[in-house]
Amino acid sequence: MTLDLVSFFEGTLPETERLVVERELLTDPEVLVKFLDLKREREGAADIGAPSARVWSAIRAHVRPRRRLIASLALAATAALIAFLYLGMQPRHQSNSMLFDANPELSQNSGVL
Repeated sequence: MTLDLVSFFEGTLPETERLVVERELLTDPEVLVKFLDLKREREGAADIGAPSARVWSAIRAHVRPRRRLIASLALAATAALIAFLYLGMQPRHQSNSMLFDANPELSQNSGVL
């Protein structure tokens, strides 16, 4: 029977198989040493480090167009808002026809007493 120490370490073994591995770890020193070596290897894995310059340039190539699009949309929305506010604050022009004559004197031809 082969013990699956990797799955045991990752915690993915079914209950019955986990119990078998635990029993072997307690009774067989060679299995315990193999497990401890595996554990050291997995937990002490070297850091993968920062991405290379090539990876960063590929990431930037995908990010920059989105920034430009967002900046363009923000600029267009700001211009539209300014135009809307400017036009909304303009005084309304009155029509040329008036309901009442602005001249306080009555004309001679007026039929009013």
